[in-house]
Amino acid sequence: EAAVLVVGGLASVIGLYAAGIAVSMGASEVVYWDADEQRRRVAAGLGATALDMTSALPRAFGIVVDAGGSVDGLQRALAAAEPEALFTSVVIYFDNATPLPLRDMYLKGITLRTGRPNVRPQMESVLRLCHSGSFRPNDVPTTVFDFDRADEAWLSTDLRIAVTRDV
Repeated sequence: EAAVLVVGGLASVIGLYAAGIAVSMGASEVVYWDADEQRRRVAAGLGATALDMTSALPRAFGIVVDAGGSVDGLQRALAAAEPEALFTSVVIYFDNATPLPLRDMYLKGITLRTGRPNVRPQMESVLRLCHSGSFRPNDVPTTVFDFDRADEAWLSTDLRIAVTRDV
C-alpha cells in the first residue's frame, strides 16, 4: 500500500476525488497538497492529511496525482516522487514547452502518465466504494452549470463543476 500525494488546484474535483478514493482504498497515507484552504478542508473531511503548498512534504510518495496545473507544483510533486513512482497528471499544460526534470525522473525510474484516462476498467471498483459508503462523492461541494454556460464553468474556481444539458 503506497503513500499517495494529490496536488490540488485547477482540476479540483478530480484531485478531491483522487484523495477520497485513495483513502477509501486503504492507502498507507494520503496527503492532499493545495494552496486553497476550502479545498484542503474538504480533503481533510475525506480523510486525507491536508497541507498548504507552502508546507514541506513529509516524505516521498509511490503514487502522485497532479491536479494542480502549476509548473512549480508539478516540479515539486515530481521531486517528491519516490523511485519507481507512478505519477499521473490530470491537468492540461497548454504550453508545449512545460519544463520537466527528465534527468531526475530517469534516475528515479518514474512512470509519467498524462491525458484523458480510460476510466471504464476501474469504474466498477469505484462504484463498489461508493455503494459501500467508504467513498461519498457527494461530500465534495457541487456547482451546476447548464450547457450554455460551459465556458463559465471551465473558468470557475469552485470546488466541483458539473456541466449539464437539458434535452
